[in-house]
Amino acid sequence: MKPVYAGLLALAIAAGCNGTNPLTNPDDGSGGGGGGGGSTPPPTTDVGSGAARINEDADLYTVSQFAYDPGTDTLTVRGLPFDGADAYQRDATITLGPNAARRQFAVYKADPTTLTDPYDGGTITQDNYIAVRGEHASGRSRVTVVRSGAYYEYGYGAWEIERDSGVTLPSSSGAPATGQANYEGNYAGLRTFQGNTGIELTDGDMVIEIDFSRLGDRGAVRGAVTNRNAYDESGTLVTALPNIVWVVEPYSISANGRIDGANIMRYIPTGSAAPEVFEGTYTALMLGDDAEEIVGTLRITSNGRITGVTGGTYDVETEVHQSTEEVGGFVLER
Repeated sequence: MKPVYAGLLALAIAAGCNGTNPLTNPDDGSGGGGGGGGSTPPPTTDVGSGAARINEDADLYTVSQFAYDPGTDTLTVRGLPFDGADAYQRDATITLGPNAARRQFAVYKADPTTLTDPYDGGTITQDNYIAVRGEHASGRSRVTVVRSGAYYEYGYGAWEIERDSGVTLPSSSGAPATGQANYEGNYAGLRTFQGNTGIELTDGDMVIEIDFSRLGDRGAVRGAVTNRNAYDESGTLVTALPNIVWVVEPYSISANGRIDGANIMRYIPTGSAAPEVFEGTYTALMLGDDAEEIVGTLRITSNGRITGVTGGTYDVETEVHQSTEEVGGFVLER
């Protein structure tokens, strides 16, 4: 049933890391059963047994509300500065997610026009916010990520994940959960740059693997984003990007299906003996009678090697470092 994704983790090991095992903890040299490899994941907290909504983490700026109107295909985002009337319109020319057989992500853009100061009639320029939104085919789970490339630092933004039902973790006898599961689907994100304005869209194939029956009753999680690309604001391909692969993350699943952890991308650039280690975090919610869906967000910060500013080419041979932050969403199923 899943020929496109067969061996994604093996592919990431071979292609994304030039033969280096990405499921090895780079801090201590141990195998994939090690810890977070230097990243400290947020604590895994209970979200309740039913419907749940999780907003952006403490490092992103608070957004009071995401609302989607399917009748007008309009996304409303309240709480961000200089984003017009809060109504984000769909850019129907862009669809993110390499696998058309899975649910892909839509792209929404804030109104770029100016607003008028009612006191003196002066015009106020609005910023170029972009949002990516993915919803599972079941209609029970969704994720939205919004960022702006108008700032010299990473810029303002936020994310939100939702599920409309609870979850029953796999178990043959009630509790604790047992067995292993493989989840696959599309990933889409937004990249901004410290020290430069501009924004890029990203996407890729994503897989998460879970062992429910190990490390007590909190399980273990690992995963990868492969076939990863960056695009400019019009959806034109900028460059291919390295795979994101994270180590086994233990004790990361709450009893009600929330997952929190750290991710690590580790690879050896051509002509270099030293590995690059990119770190970040992820948050996700499982749902369904057999935990058949996962919706979540992934955040990674790295010294991405690029030439030029945004729209440049990713080049592991060029020692031009610019700190980048990528925040993306994923909608996966077993």
